[in-house]
Amino acid sequence: MSNQSDGPKGQELEVVESSAGLPMLDAGVAVALARAEIDQQIATAHAFPRSIKRAVDNILSLATLDRATSEECIYALPRGGKSIRGPSVRLAEIVASQWGNCRVAARVVAVDRLEKYVEAEGIFHDLETNMAATARVRRRIVDSKGRLYNEDMILVTGNAACQIAKRNAVLSGVPRGV
Repeated sequence: MSNQSDGPKGQELEVVESSAGLPMLDAGVAVALARAEIDQQIATAHAFPRSIKRAVDNILSLATLDRATSEECIYALPRGGKSIRGPSVRLAEIVASQWGNCRVAARVVAVDRLEKYVEAEGIFHDLETNMAATARVRRRIVDSKGRLYNEDMILVTGNAACQIAKRNAVLSGVPRGV
C-alpha cells in the first residue's frame, strides 16, 4: 500500500507501508529530506554566525565552573608505568555545545566477534565553514582472560567507543587554539 504527499520544494513523496503497517519513505526521498535538513541548518548557521570570543569565554566558564567539573574535563590513563592525560569526553561536549553551528554524532560501525573488537565512528560537521572531521575508535570486547563479553557488555563498550570517537572528532574539528 502506498500514498503520496508533498515533500520538499513541492516534490511528491512516495510513502510505503512496511510489513508491520508502519509508514516508510523511499530511500531517495529520505536522502532528499536529510539534505534539506542540513541545508536549512547551514543557512541558519550563516544567518547567525558564531562569535569565537564568546565561544571561548563560555567554554572556559563552563569548564571551570567548579572543581568537580574541571576535573571531569581531563582524563588520565595509566600506560607503561606513566599516566597519559588529555582532554575528556566532557570537555569535548562543552566545546561542541559552545562552539555552536555544528553537528556532532557517533555510531557503532562494526562489532567483530571473531577479531573481538567494536569499532565506532564520531562525526563533527562545522556548518559555518563546511569543515567535517571523522574519527574511528576500536575497543576490545574481551575480558582479561580473553573471553568474549556478553551482549550487554558489548553494548556498553560500543557506547563508550562512540563517546571517545565523538570526542576525537570534535577536538579535531574545532581549532586547537579554542
